Amino acid sequence: VFCSGVDPLIASFTRISIRSSAQQNGMTGAMGTLKTPAQRTQWCRSANRRIHDHDVRAMTISNGKLYSGGIDSYLAISRPPKVVVKHPPIPQAPCVTVC
Repeated sequence: VFCSGVDPLIASFTRISIRSSAQQNGMTGAMGTLKTPAQRTQWCRSANRRIHDHDVRAMTISNGKLYSGGIDSYLAISRPPKVVVKHPPIPQAPCVTVC
């Protein structure tokens, strides 16, 4: 899961499962059976990335790539965890030409 707010930071969260200490130590119950409590899951921040210079306005994922756009008008395409390609905006033709 990727998220961003009113800053240039894009955070990545991953769901992890947490085992209890009894399950990790191999403790057994009264009848000699292994205690197997339900595993808990928790969201953990796995990465922070500063791809844009200003606020991030839009994000989407397609074919394993994260596409993001911000106020800086760059389109960033990143493949987690570390590959980033930034495409600058297409410059407009000038309204006036001086000879």
